[in-house]
Amino acid sequence: MVEIPSTQILDGLSDGITVQDNDFNIIYQNRVMQETFGRRIDEKCYAVYEKRDKICEGCGVQRAMKTGKAEVVLRTAFETNGNTSYWENACIPLFDDKGNVIAGVEVCRNISSRVTLEEEVKERNILLGQTNKQLERKTEELQNALSQREALAISLKLEMQRREQIELELRQAQKLESVGRLAAGIAHEINTPAQYVSDNVSFLGESFKSMQLLIDKYRQAVETLATTPGHEKLAEEIRMFEKVNDLKYFQENVPEAIKEVSDGMSNISTIVSAMKDFAQPDNQVKVAADMNQALLATLAVTKSEYRNIAEIETIFGELPMVPCHIGYLNQAFLNLIINATHAIREVAKEEGEKGKIRVKTSFDGEKVRIEIEDTGIGIPADIHDRVFDPFFTTKHEGQGRGQGLSVARSIVVNKHGGSLTFTSEPGKGTAFIILLPVGIKV
Repeated sequence: MVEIPSTQILDGLSDGITVQDNDFNIIYQNRVMQETFGRRIDEKCYAVYEKRDKICEGCGVQRAMKTGKAEVVLRTAFETNGNTSYWENACIPLFDDKGNVIAGVEVCRNISSRVTLEEEVKERNILLGQTNKQLERKTEELQNALSQREALAISLKLEMQRREQIELELRQAQKLESVGRLAAGIAHEINTPAQYVSDNVSFLGESFKSMQLLIDKYRQAVETLATTPGHEKLAEEIRMFEKVNDLKYFQENVPEAIKEVSDGMSNISTIVSAMKDFAQPDNQVKVAADMNQALLATLAVTKSEYRNIAEIETIFGELPMVPCHIGYLNQAFLNLIINATHAIREVAKEEGEKGKIRVKTSFDGEKVRIEIEDTGIGIPADIHDRVFDPFFTTKHEGQGRGQGLSVARSIVVNKHGGSLTFTSEPGKGTAFIILLPVGIKV
């Protein structure tokens, strides 16, 4: 067998090997350590490797010899050529046969290139961190710009909606003014002939009562003629004339006909009066108005809409006069009542029965409360937030363009500082609630 000297093996290693005795004197160096630091046998290790005059703080050899266990430490060393290098040292205690520590071995690996790389990595990390901060700043600036753009887009959208609302209100005001003039003219034209007819019907009623008394006298005379000799034939002719011309039928039905005509003329007068109230022109300033009277006028004007569809129930409380633009409020009430009528019509188609519209008013000491409740189809929960949007509608073709509720809300909220809300249960109905401030506390 070939014997290989152990020194040859140790000198062939790429790592350095150095052995120190218990006093930290160097007693062995392999080739790597001698080439790097010079042959320095019997010199203190801390003086040779780290240029110190006493043992190094955190010395791995010292800890290994104390604990009897291997230690790994990182050290800085100064080479003979003047360079500073970095080492990772595995420190191992050596024992004699009795287990006593007699020396310490250091297996030293030069990690200067790795430390340099780590420094480069550290510098690159610092640079990367700075770049990341710059990117974060740029990202934040971009996000701010996007936020400003989104805010501008929202502002633009709101401005467009505001302008659409203004245009809608302007068109509505123009329409309301035109309808008001037309309704006032029609009411005036109807009122005059209606008054003639009403007066003449009253005259006919009073005259027919007098005629009834006269006919009774004639009949008494006929009875007398019938018992008077020589006049029996005349009495019989008169009785036959009454029978042929059915005088009894006229006596029984003409008063009823006159009464119906009179009632009809009274209804016409009520409608004409309601049209005058409903269509009265709006002033630039608010004037005090009776909400109960305004609602009655609106119900009278819209009667043709709900007559065959819904019964009306009114529960009116005692209200103070409300400062308002009454023409606009009349329009809001009309829109809500027509909306209720359309909602009930959907149910009436299926059930064939009339629904109910309940109009209720009250006063809480600060605000007038107006409730318009119907037993209609109700409003699905998923469209509650769109009910007051302009042009949004669930109605069929020809039933409206979706402006009624939007206009009503604009009139109540924007023109009168009130509120218009609703509660609804699909299949059971909807209640719209208007709150109008009166400017006083009672």
